Amino acid sequence: MNFHEQFKSIQERAFKPKFDVLVDLLDRIEGETFIPRDVDGGIFNFLPLLGFSDGGDVGLEFIEFSKLENPRPLAGIDSSVVPIAESRDGFVLGVKGAVVIERRDGYEVITIGPLPIYISLRLVDTYSSITLLPKSYIRRAALDIGYAKRFAIDLFESMLLRNVVEGYRDLVILVDGSLISPFLRRNNAMINSIFRARDNNISIVGLSKKSKLLKKYPELYRITVSQGFPGALKVPNFIFKRPSPFKVYISLFNISGVPFRVDLPRDEDPNIVLSEIFSSSISNLGYPEVLKESHILSKISRFEVIVLRRVLEMRGAKFHYTEKLRDMLFGGFNKSSSKWGGGNEGI
Repeated sequence: MNFHEQFKSIQERAFKPKFDVLVDLLDRIEGETFIPRDVDGGIFNFLPLLGFSDGGDVGLEFIEFSKLENPRPLAGIDSSVVPIAESRDGFVLGVKGAVVIERRDGYEVITIGPLPIYISLRLVDTYSSITLLPKSYIRRAALDIGYAKRFAIDLFESMLLRNVVEGYRDLVILVDGSLISPFLRRNNAMINSIFRARDNNISIVGLSKKSKLLKKYPELYRITVSQGFPGALKVPNFIFKRPSPFKVYISLFNISGVPFRVDLPRDEDPNIVLSEIFSSSISNLGYPEVLKESHILSKISRFEVIVLRRVLEMRGAKFHYTEKLRDMLFGGFNKSSSKWGGGNEGI
């Protein structure tokens, strides 16, 4: 009897009945609506999850958008990050950002990077003084690649945003993601920069492609979609655990599109700012074109990764090129496991 036949025999004899309870729980999915979930974290169109709602008078604040004759130019800021190298006490990551500004006579495009960012246990004090973030948070970024990527992108985007605020006037700036993040909560300098933008007649807005609010409060999304016209529903303050200098809306910029979470500073007039976004170039899904283009332009290519490694070598880094550990362990079987999720990296 070969290995596979023996394993199957053992499974039928001992293991299978003990796992039947998991299969039995699948009875609960009957009639439930599902959309696919990609293994790489990709977001699918979630409109089928919202079902139908008649809207009605729900006692919530709803804003109907209108086209403005003289809206401020709309700017989109996005960035990307990729791991470049790893040492015993940290990581080097590559970051690249793009700013796309839509004006009446065309677009203005600025790209920054790719640049290497070195995150190391030896630099905890330095980064803490720069960002005012707790040393424990930065220390974890030097040990955990997930935290390292988040720290690098937040640090880079905050610097990018600050430069746009200081160099321009009369803009609505869209950033990809929520303004209510752990990085912003701890970074008083960044929050002050956001609110100082008003001195230059600049409004900073966070737009999230998907939010945890969809899972926790899907009715807010249903109500927004069911209105039958582009607009935004204000998320009640009591939903958030702590006071915030920002207010949140579920916004639909195209009647045939999907609703997005939008964060605004509390002193902004949503009737004006959200209608200015609505008055810009919007895709069929209701996504602002400036964010779409800045996302595309901020992507880091394989060639740029090679260049960044060469830059590190020129600065004195010594690369030891080795085989991927999973390839060494699993050989040709690693391709399928990495494609479909594989295992988690050890602690």
